[in-house]
Amino acid sequence: MDRRILVQVTAPTVVIGLILFGACLVSAWSINHWQTGLSNILSSNVASMESAQELEINLRKLRFHAFRYLLDPQQARLDADLLAELEADDRAFRRALQDADRYAYTPEERTDVAEIHTAYQHYQEQFRTQSQRTTPRRDYQQLAAENPIHPVVDPCARYFDANKEQMNQVRRDSERVSRLLRIVLLLLGLVGPASGLLIGWSMARGLTRSMQSLSVHIQGMVQHLDPEAATVHVVPSGDPGNLNQQLEQVLGRVREMVGQLQQQQRELIHAQQLSALGQLAASVAHEVRNPLMSIKMLVEAALRARNPRPFTRDNLEIVHREVVRLENTVQGFLDFARPPALRRDVCDLRLVMAEALDLVRTRASQQNVVVETDCPPQPVASDVDRAQCRAVLVNLFLNALDAMPAGGCLQVRLKREECELILNVADSGMGIAPEVLKRLFTPFVSGKPTGTGLGLCISRRIIEDHGGHLDGGNRSEGGARFTITLPPASQEKSHAEAAGD
Repeated sequence: MDRRILVQVTAPTVVIGLILFGACLVSAWSINHWQTGLSNILSSNVASMESAQELEINLRKLRFHAFRYLLDPQQARLDADLLAELEADDRAFRRALQDADRYAYTPEERTDVAEIHTAYQHYQEQFRTQSQRTTPRRDYQQLAAENPIHPVVDPCARYFDANKEQMNQVRRDSERVSRLLRIVLLLLGLVGPASGLLIGWSMARGLTRSMQSLSVHIQGMVQHLDPEAATVHVVPSGDPGNLNQQLEQVLGRVREMVGQLQQQQRELIHAQQLSALGQLAASVAHEVRNPLMSIKMLVEAALRARNPRPFTRDNLEIVHREVVRLENTVQGFLDFARPPALRRDVCDLRLVMAEALDLVRTRASQQNVVVETDCPPQPVASDVDRAQCRAVLVNLFLNALDAMPAGGCLQVRLKREECELILNVADSGMGIAPEVLKRLFTPFVSGKPTGTGLGLCISRRIIEDHGGHLDGGNRSEGGARFTITLPPASQEKSHAEAAGD
């Protein structure tokens, strides 16, 4: 499966899943945090509420038994049961007050417990004072109103009401958390299916567009392959299986067309080979015929019965020149057909350029051609075949001299770029004819009457075998320019060559 398609299909689902998972984690943590807090608050409130209830119950008992005791303190001191109940109520109240002091955690509760402590101490002082009476009390209502336990009643009631309010607040918080939990779960339940529907709709929409676009492209391909074909029918459809069948039909037709094109290409190559062979034969016949005609005429003049013309030194020089011309022509065809192997070595291109210029400098001076050179002061090392590169330069120089029979300027410039070496050869002649420029570096295409066009073709092939490139064209100021681009020698080979020198 294509990894990019897998990522495009699964990425939205994974992202939505991670978002939902994160929302669930946050919700679970929040709910657990809220529940833990509510549980702690509820535990504290329950304990505090129990202590408040104990205070209320023991306060009622203490108030009743204190009322009985103060009715007749002298007689009550002789009642052992009443004294025991009063002492038990006092201990129970103190114990409940200690619990209330331990479980009070809000400022209001601590304030109420402190008031209960103060009121209870005041009650004890008042109870001891009133218990010193020796006469019984007959005014029960007044005694009930003056009961020293009354100051304790109000703080206990406030403490109980505060705990009751705390319990109600915990209940309200619990209801709020439950309501929020229901909303969160409802949203998660809605977001999950909605996200699935959205992703499914997006994927279906994207696949539908892709299949429709593919159908259109296939239909266009069929029309380009064979506009009149009636065997292939492409119908835009959202069914991948149907589209696959249609694509198989198109592929079958493509195979047929490719087979036909390959057969036509083979026939075209064969025709081009025959044409090239014909051009080669015509060129060989043309190049060989002229020297042979000169030699034939001299030989016939020496062999004729009447007035035979004996061979002179001039005749021998003509025969030798024409034989050399034949040899060069044949060697050019051999080089074109079977190029020699490269013998590469690191050398300074400045020296190769100087050697090539030395070979043509005499002819340049005879034609009044000025040679201008521009080279860097440092060595320009490249890993090349010295002899073949020199032959390429000589060929370019001779072509430039051929273009300037009445004199001119031959400019040769060598420069080093960041990743390549550039050698320019320019002349001030008439330039390259437009019909030749379009087919430059093509065999048997030449602007010279006796040229074969193989020189530039072989030169380009030599430069390309070195990993470089040879370009040619006309200059705006007049004349032609040829540019040779070669890769520089590696630093290791350059250092090794410098050490050898």
